[in-house]
Amino acid sequence: MRSNNYRPEIDGLRAIAVIAVIINHFNKSLLPNGFLGVDIFFVISGYVITSSLANREQKSVRSSILSFYSRRVKRLVPALITCIAITSIIGFAFIPLGPNEIISSIPTGFSALFGLSNLYLFIVSTNYFASLTEFNLFAQTWSLGVEEQFYLLFPLILLISSYINNRAIGRKRLIFLLTLLSSVSLYFYLWWCRVNPSAAYFLMPSRFWEISMGCIVFLVFTFKHKIPNLLGVVTPLLCLPLLILMLYIPQLSISNSTIGVVALTSILIATLNPNSGIYKILTLKPLVFIGLISYSLYLWHWSVLVISRYTIGIYWWTIPIQLGLIFIFALISYRYIEKPLRQKSWSPSPIKTLIYGIGAIITSAVGIFGGIALFNQHFYLGKAVNVANQVKALEIEGSSINSFNCSNLLRKDLSLIKNIPLCTLKSKAIEPQPRIIVLGDSHTASLSGLLKNLNYHMNLEIRLIYVLGELVPLLPVYQPGNDQRMARHTQELIIEETLKNLGPGDIVILSNFFLRTFNPRKEDILAPNPQYLVDDTGKGMSREEAFAAWVRSLDAFAQAVQKKQANVVFVAPQPEFLNYKDEELTPVSACTLEWFRPNLPENCRIYADRQELRSRIEPLMLSIESVKNRNNNFYIYDPFLVLCPDTSICSNYLDDVRVFMDRDHLNNIGGKYLYLDFINFLITNELIKTEDNRLPPK
Repeated sequence: MRSNNYRPEIDGLRAIAVIAVIINHFNKSLLPNGFLGVDIFFVISGYVITSSLANREQKSVRSSILSFYSRRVKRLVPALITCIAITSIIGFAFIPLGPNEIISSIPTGFSALFGLSNLYLFIVSTNYFASLTEFNLFAQTWSLGVEEQFYLLFPLILLISSYINNRAIGRKRLIFLLTLLSSVSLYFYLWWCRVNPSAAYFLMPSRFWEISMGCIVFLVFTFKHKIPNLLGVVTPLLCLPLLILMLYIPQLSISNSTIGVVALTSILIATLNPNSGIYKILTLKPLVFIGLISYSLYLWHWSVLVISRYTIGIYWWTIPIQLGLIFIFALISYRYIEKPLRQKSWSPSPIKTLIYGIGAIITSAVGIFGGIALFNQHFYLGKAVNVANQVKALEIEGSSINSFNCSNLLRKDLSLIKNIPLCTLKSKAIEPQPRIIVLGDSHTASLSGLLKNLNYHMNLEIRLIYVLGELVPLLPVYQPGNDQRMARHTQELIIEETLKNLGPGDIVILSNFFLRTFNPRKEDILAPNPQYLVDDTGKGMSREEAFAAWVRSLDAFAQAVQKKQANVVFVAPQPEFLNYKDEELTPVSACTLEWFRPNLPENCRIYADRQELRSRIEPLMLSIESVKNRNNNFYIYDPFLVLCPDTSICSNYLDDVRVFMDRDHLNNIGGKYLYLDFINFLITNELIKTEDNRLPPK
């Protein structure tokens, strides 16, 4: 039952908010600031919960607080559980379990059930506007997390102000407290917008002021509208068009746009009255109805859009179908889940209602995501193996590279350096072959597809050791403020252990992402002062000086390897699509042609000018060539011709198959593409032998 103080025009405002969000999520260019509809929701939420408290019969403090929480649980939890459950079942039928973006979806959905998804998205530093977020099944739940965390804090503020016990006295105290806390919150929001945009966007302390504004509006301007009638007619006539205009303004200053939207929404709620023409517009039945189902619309629009992005895509001809699905799911959710369970008495006791709600959350979390972990591989409808090869090359947090168990990512457990086995097969090699030790950073790890083929087809014994972000040989400088000493110490031990165990004929392969380190574009430079690299004594170095020092280290390393009668193979830079940011790229698992995905989404295929890439590489390679000229055990393998065979353009796809997992790391298929060419390189340089020096089968 709606209370006598029900304001239908607020549901009309809700409708505008949810429509703006949906349009923005369909196509950002149509409504650039449409995402600010969420900020409208925040203000409305603050107004509505304060109105709900004020219009209820005064009870004991304990009873009032428990009743408040039980109403919030009944309002939010049933529709949320239903949406997450159904989205999971449908979504993971089209999304393979394993890629990073899917691993991100699972904890996002899990944490959403407990009102914590905004914290999870902040912890993993997700940019809300990044492409990867558009493929997270539950990214929209961040705003629910903000609201639920506000709801946890709000009763404490009510207690301090004595609003529950004495409305007359507590009202002024509550206004003062909320104004004070809102000022602090707004300060943090503006500060974080400059220094940490993710914190400003996702965290409740930086959003508190928006919800609190709705609370203050109710406390200052109650339903009786203590403002002149003329103002109540004219002000909305100005505010609503301005509010809609704010949603169209291109994304120049999010902080200013947010403040403007919150202010305009607050003024509208405070001043709207039945004599206003804007009131009559906002109370049109279609708008009010959309506002009533706005919560379910907000949940389900994102599910439909993300699953669409993983399957048929979003095109002009699909939009009517997708809008229809959004409306159908939302309507069913509202009529059969949200509304009846909100109005139904779960228990005469608010405590039992809370227990039922928490029990439902825990049961759902275990059932949904436990089921996904156990059974995803059984109901995924695509080519899981094919997708996995295109997605994976290195396992960032693991101790192995895609089950290549003769490798290790080392940062903390230095004792592992001496215990990494050599990969070998039981079959007898054609002739005794050298051992291969592969060293470097993540670009070394991205060769895993190549290395596994060397191991399997050639019976070569291989050990792979890498440290993310650290070159081998050691970069003699590091960036101030980054504690890289641990990683550098690790690399020293790796090099020491490698040299100690080298035997005659062994091969050390070095593969590093040194191109960006030493030859950046202007926007890649992390500090305005070119002397931003320092050595262990704190002396500054330019990139040019650092590269010259590193080449000297490479020369010394080659000489140390030569004393062991072993060889060094230096892998030259591969194509690197640095004109793209990682967050702009579509996730790899959505970039594989499947029966349910006949067309690749935008930003799957990326391109770079071949001549430009080579022009960046060649000046650096001249210095590497000088090392080769001074050391007859030093060889340079150039993968560029294989990975960029076209005469003018390089792409992350070869033969319609993706070979890069991101903008600069190969995936397993990319590594396999290098296999025959690399074997031919080893045979030509007499580093390994095969029967009659013939190439092995492809």
